[in-house]
Amino acid sequence: MREREEVVLLPVEEEEDDEEAEQEESSEDETDSEEETTCMTMVKPVFVPKSERYIIAERELLAEEERAFEEKVKRKIEERKVET
Repeated sequence: MREREEVVLLPVEEEEDDEEAEQEESSEDETDSEEETTCMTMVKPVFVPKSERYIIAERELLAEEERAFEEKVKRKIEERKVET
């Protein structure tokens, strides 16, 4: 009788092992696809001093151009007043 019980239990254990192997394979498939999509290397952030920052330099340049344009407009207005 014990032999029959052991024989009956063995196939059940084998089925469980097969199911676990299938689950592991499917989880491996998922990680493989995730690795393929995230293979880009990430760059660490680098500190840039305030004076060298592109955005600030660009803002200052635009502000300077705007001031120059305003001065030019004022000169033209003054010249027109003098002419009339």
